[in-house]
Amino acid sequence: MLTVTCYCRLNHKLPSAILNRESEAKEMIIRLIKRLHSFLIKFVKMLNLIKSGSLTSCRSNFGWWSFRVRPIIHAVVLLVCAVLCCASCKHEEHSRKDQAQYYPTTPSTPERISPPERTIYEKGDSIRDFETNFKNLFQNWDTAPIVNAADFKLKGYSFKEVIEDRAALNRYRNYFTSNQSLGMNMRKSSRSSANGEKAKVRMTLLPEYTYDPILNIDPKPEWYTPAFKDAVVKLVDQDFNIDTLELTYHSSMQKEEFTEQKGYSSDGSPNYIKGRAQKNFETYALGPLSEDYIQVFVTEKKALEELPLEAQQRILLAQLRNQRLTAQVSLSKNIAVGDVVYAIQFLYKEKPNEVFVICDQDSKKVLVDTFFSAIRY
Repeated sequence: MLTVTCYCRLNHKLPSAILNRESEAKEMIIRLIKRLHSFLIKFVKMLNLIKSGSLTSCRSNFGWWSFRVRPIIHAVVLLVCAVLCCASCKHEEHSRKDQAQYYPTTPSTPERISPPERTIYEKGDSIRDFETNFKNLFQNWDTAPIVNAADFKLKGYSFKEVIEDRAALNRYRNYFTSNQSLGMNMRKSSRSSANGEKAKVRMTLLPEYTYDPILNIDPKPEWYTPAFKDAVVKLVDQDFNIDTLELTYHSSMQKEEFTEQKGYSSDGSPNYIKGRAQKNFETYALGPLSEDYIQVFVTEKKALEELPLEAQQRILLAQLRNQRLTAQVSLSKNIAVGDVVYAIQFLYKEKPNEVFVICDQDSKKVLVDTFFSAIRY
């Protein structure tokens, strides 16, 4: 069961005026077609009577009917067609205006198109089966722009299992959002070339578990007590089942104006420009958000340090739990029963490691990976 709470709600439904106008136009067109059809049937019957001699008084004037009536009928038909076209165009014009009112568009500006970056799994042979992902990975490793590639030694990969049911799916949702999953702290660097060519980005890869930064935070703030660390350790490895939990969705959109200095004028005075920034916030939670949580993480009207120590610890744990739940909801949208799990083994500074990846059952491409997919170039 899912409850939705929005702080800033956007209406994506067309108003009833548009729908009513569409139905009225359709009814008008149908009525005109029916009247035209009835008129033509009566006229054809009359012509048949004249030709057959049933209307003898009119037979001698058939030439007059042929000369006078046919142009009139043609004019009537053309008039009806014109009315139908006008009604259709008018309806289309109103629809465009109404939809433009509710779905405003912004003009697109031409941008320089750069070659799309691909993951290290996708550079090389086209993905035709699951194994192609890992063959590309191993073939690309020595040529990828990785500064410390020598610290790694790829050992191999192996088939793990097919996700056969919701229980297995939930197990991997918990795995990829827990501290059991090995992630990557990537540092990028680039140098400007002398001839003006685009500088190539080089990457330094530092393996770390997902929640190591908060568990090993240094220097330790006041709120990082031994009891708080124990609560974090328990929370990051806790198993959830979002299929059975009653989650609440919270979202917020805020627009703020700002002034920024950009360059100097000819007299040496600084130039200032005004702009607008948009902040979006969304999360899933086990219930309503506390007022302290909203003021710190949503509206940002308060700094964390302004709250009492216990309140700081409480909303930090709530934020950590919400991040895990939100990540699991996102995973549920990307993976499904029937997808395939592989494991990749490698050494980092001679220490053995293993990471799991999930491949799409149809496209065969890697869907979920907390490590190697971050390498894009």
